[in-house]
Amino acid sequence: MARGTLKNLKRTRPATKGATAANSTAAASSLDAARDPAPVVSNDIDGADLVGWLNCECFFSLVLVGLLAALPFNLHSNDLLQTRESYVTRAEELFSDGAFEKAASLYERAVNAEETADGHVFLAETLVRVSRAEDAIKHYKRAVDMYSDEREKMSALVSIGKLQTDIGRLDLAVLSYREVLDMQPGVETPEIADAHMQVAISLLDSQQYHEAVTHLETATAIVPTLAAAHLLLANSFRDMGQPEKAIARYKKVIKYRPRDFNGLSAMGFTHHVRGASFPELSRSP
Repeated sequence: MARGTLKNLKRTRPATKGATAANSTAAASSLDAARDPAPVVSNDIDGADLVGWLNCECFFSLVLVGLLAALPFNLHSNDLLQTRESYVTRAEELFSDGAFEKAASLYERAVNAEETADGHVFLAETLVRVSRAEDAIKHYKRAVDMYSDEREKMSALVSIGKLQTDIGRLDLAVLSYREVLDMQPGVETPEIADAHMQVAISLLDSQQYHEAVTHLETATAIVPTLAAAHLLLANSFRDMGQPEKAIARYKKVIKYRPRDFNGLSAMGFTHHVRGASFPELSRSP
């Protein structure tokens, strides 16, 4: 080897003790980092998790909306703050204005808010105005169950009987009227007189004249001016072959209803049958 070549070669200087230790530590740290990399913290939400979360939120929102829609009141109309008195007050105004459908709806809400016997009667009376007799009967019956006062019970029962008569259920009407008569025997009120007359009408339909006459005489004794009962009583006596009694009752009809065509014509026929004259028919009504 040439001498110049040896001169150009540089010997590597040994590192100092401190530097060697530092380098060793750094190398060890790099090795550990390579073996166990530090966890990477990311602020990004996984796409699948985000979609699942949104779907869950939408589902519960839909459930909540459905529950609110199913409630029997409108939160925006402050129904939660309404009381029975407020419903009744508004219903009475609508009833006076002839808006019976709307009045019935409010009376029904009043009953649902606070059930009372009077509330059922108010609702029943309004339902009659909108031709809902069957529903009205149900509420009258509920009022009968709730009333403690006998007169109130009888009044509601009479209303039931009238409605049952109107819808052609005479058999049920008679039961209602008989219940009225059985509640307080001997009581003399216009409702009791009407109950006697209604029972008599049913008995006359089945030609049970004697029992019908008993009820009609009781009705006219309670209310002497009850011309309809006098007319039924007169017709019963006529059909039973008792023209004198019939004529006496026809005269009662004419007394209380001078222009009653049925009473006048029936009286004339009865006079004709018994061969008597009837001067009342010659008068102009």
